[in-house]
Amino acid sequence: MKLNKASAFMAAIFCSVFSSAFPINTDGNVQSDVEEYRFRTSTALNVNFFDISFLESETTQLDHKYYLSVSNVKYNQKSKALQMVSRFFIDDLEDVLNERMDKKVTLGNADGLEDLKPILNRYISNRLRVKVDGSSVEPNVIGAEYDADQIIVYIELPVANQPKSVEVSYKALFELFPDQKNLVHFKIGDKRKSLLNSMDTPTDRVNF
Repeated sequence: MKLNKASAFMAAIFCSVFSSAFPINTDGNVQSDVEEYRFRTSTALNVNFFDISFLESETTQLDHKYYLSVSNVKYNQKSKALQMVSRFFIDDLEDVLNERMDKKVTLGNADGLEDLKPILNRYISNRLRVKVDGSSVEPNVIGAEYDADQIIVYIELPVANQPKSVEVSYKALFELFPDQKNLVHFKIGDKRKSLLNSMDTPTDRVNF
């Protein structure tokens, strides 16, 4: 990766300025910009889970040294939940899980994803704190899948009504990389906002 391209991209992220240099296609009919994941909720209702990949084409090309994860969150009125999709490099998440868990964890095998779910849920529940309109909400990992050298984690947070404010402390991978940054994009109704968690700013909030 050329330095000038990487520097420009990181500056855009940390300033939360999504300019024409990194266009965001918000057309829900464009399949290249939307990942669909079918899952079963606790009420046995099949719904569609969409990962609106605002910067996916750029984040998948980031050099590892930038220690950045990107998550996308949308509110699903039908399921009464915030639906969150987080991406991590497989080797990074494997390293941190092996550091924290009492048994060896090996990522990368799609056949082992179901057994991995409770391990991911334990880790994410410990590292992700969310308050919606002032009230704490417990995250629940409902699934995961692999995409090249990344793992995509699907998280659901029960929320009865469309949020007016969301406070997030997302410390995933902080124990492994002091420079880790966790960028979270939101789509609540017709509004889109972003926040950035880091060691310096472990908690941030967006209002809608």
